[in-house]
Amino acid sequence: MRHPLACLLFAAILATGCASDGEPTAEQKEKMLEVYKETAQSLFSMGEVERAAGQAMKGLELAPDDQELKLILAWSLQKRGRTEDVGRAEALFREVAPSGDFRALLGLGDALERKGLAFAEAADKIESGDRVTEAADPRKRVADLRAKSLEAWREAVGWYRATIDKQRENSDAWGGLLRVHSLLGERPAALEAARRALEHSRADYDFWESRVRATDVRVEEERRMRALIGRKQKILVATHLSAYQLCVDEGLPDEARTHLDAALALDPNRSECYSRRAQLNLDSGRCKEAVEDIDQFLRLSTLAFEHPDMRKAWQLRREAEACVKRQQASSAAGG
Repeated sequence: MRHPLACLLFAAILATGCASDGEPTAEQKEKMLEVYKETAQSLFSMGEVERAAGQAMKGLELAPDDQELKLILAWSLQKRGRTEDVGRAEALFREVAPSGDFRALLGLGDALERKGLAFAEAADKIESGDRVTEAADPRKRVADLRAKSLEAWREAVGWYRATIDKQRENSDAWGGLLRVHSLLGERPAALEAARRALEHSRADYDFWESRVRATDVRVEEERRMRALIGRKQKILVATHLSAYQLCVDEGLPDEARTHLDAALALDPNRSECYSRRAQLNLDSGRCKEAVEDIDQFLRLSTLAFEHPDMRKAWQLRREAEACVKRQQASSAAGG
């Protein structure tokens, strides 16, 4: 079913295009172009990327060099996500990037990140035998694909940083740097990006949390804002979990635990956070807290009893209980 606003804009296109016989005048073309832009942007904001792309392409038929329409089309293709779509989006972003528009810089970083992932996935499938290659030397083909993935990710770093040069508080660009530095195995840089992404994402989340409680917010606005807050919450939790793993890898258990605490404050039913925190607690000698956390994981988890993660959880619980008993025995002996 068409959104009412989209229907009105579509009707405006028809009315403008039919205002006179023959070729539209320059003024009519300008009005049609504005309507295509508004329609495409409206559809994109509603998540209707297929139709947004269609409207943007119609607008580009009138004005092939229009950068706003190129950006809407590029982001619509990017959201659609097929490999060929991402390739087309990359080309469009490269056309607009010299203008310095941060949306083009960010989009190009995102496109290259996805491109690198596609190369890496292809390499994995050939290496595992899940995909047949016509290359004379399959191992060389795998190595070439991995080299292309690294090249794409390294270029993505540059475009994400160019975005940040334009907008220091752009949490999407910081999040992109977190992912790409992680893919490149550059953990210290990834962790620093995670900290900055969390700083800016949290400020954004807190702003919308306060805004949605304002007395002048209409029902429809509140619905949209709550949906936005929900998406931002998921991003925050995912970023905290990425930061947690980076901290573990870098030998920073206290900061790792802080990230798990923050993730659970946002989503108290995130079961895997409890099992991870239980391990950190056990490793640091917080044995009672480890038992409490693993019990919470076991209560919340929907995994089958035979699942490897469940078996690990029960083993962790036995180790935590044994630790508690040793501490109790030591305390009694000392007393």
